[in-house]
Amino acid sequence: MKKNVKIAIIFNICFISAWIQCIQAKNLDCQTHMKKGFSLHASHYKPDNTTNQKKLQQIQFHYESAINVCPNICEEQPELCNNLGMIYHQKGQLKQSAQLFKKALANKPNLESSLFGLARVYEDQQLDALALDYYMKVLDNNPDDKEARTRAYHIFTEKNCQNCAAEKGELVQSEQLYNTLACKRIFEKAKKRFNLTRSIVVVPTYTFRNINFQLGSARLTNESMPQLIDMFKMLNQYQELNINIDGHTDKLAVKRKLEVLPGHFCYSNQCLSEKRAFSVKQFLMNKGISDHRLNIKGYADTKSISDDLAKNRRVEIRDAGY
Repeated sequence: MKKNVKIAIIFNICFISAWIQCIQAKNLDCQTHMKKGFSLHASHYKPDNTTNQKKLQQIQFHYESAINVCPNICEEQPELCNNLGMIYHQKGQLKQSAQLFKKALANKPNLESSLFGLARVYEDQQLDALALDYYMKVLDNNPDDKEARTRAYHIFTEKNCQNCAAEKGELVQSEQLYNTLACKRIFEKAKKRFNLTRSIVVVPTYTFRNINFQLGSARLTNESMPQLIDMFKMLNQYQELNINIDGHTDKLAVKRKLEVLPGHFCYSNQCLSEKRAFSVKQFLMNKGISDHRLNIKGYADTKSISDDLAKNRRVEIRDAGY
């Protein structure tokens, strides 16, 4: 019995020792890849697409290997994620590039190259308001950055805010939503920074024809869920944004008592439009968005936008700050 206990203790000690050696080797391999990636990056990477493709692949390999071996390495070395984001951006992998810049910024919020890199990605994606916002964040840290100033100034003077619509079957992702809704706020901020007098006229709204309700009801359809989830993601990511949710109906009169929600009845389009806006608010609140960030209003059929009745049955959202 004692012999078996002794063997078990020796086995456990050996196992623990081997486990520690494995962890040490893993970390060493991680550090080796990181250092090799940094060295190649410093020697061969150029931000103007002239980097030798073989070298670019080598840099990418070492950065990705470091992350694969040590998934949390960007917490201690955000520059690694930043640099890999630059590689992906140069290769046109914009989604992956943005994710890495955001990861770097989560651990080092004022990392200038990540702020600039994310601005470039947004500009390439034609998310002009977000690009302008991030160029100005670069300038907050470094007012002498000429390229950030030039790019921000170009967007401010050449672009504009506009209203957008999501058609049936279309899904608008959270950053696209924010880019529209926060546009006026961001452009007004740029107006003050550059001390210009240009008028930003449009108060952007997003019209959703992909958020639908059961006939004569305020119950949301299953087809509405993907867009509502992305609306939640936007509000969860951009905590400073409060929204107005506007409900609209067609001109067909409500001719009977409708139970539009359990225990809620309507006798008019005005009531129906309010309850539909309320359903959107309730969905977002159930996901954790605070009540005070969500204002609702019903307009019945007073703001028709088309002779097509279906297009008038819609939900719109806009920045509550304007």
